[in-house]
Amino acid sequence: MQLTTRPAVASENLVFALSRFRRRALEALIAFEERSGRRRQRRALLRLDERTLGDLGLSAADVEREASRDT
Repeated sequence: MQLTTRPAVASENLVFALSRFRRRALEALIAFEERSGRRRQRRALLRLDERTLGDLGLSAADVEREASRDT
């Protein structure tokens, strides 16, 4: 009877592929969350009044420029 290691190699390859897929899926999810957070922050800036923007050292033009990056 001859033993082969093919199933073990195939299993290792599958584990590696799944691990790589999980890592890439997690990276994509993190990137999505970061973009969503920036989008929320930019929208929040747009809701601030001139006085509050001034207190933060920002102008309406600064906020418009930053909000335009939300594409």
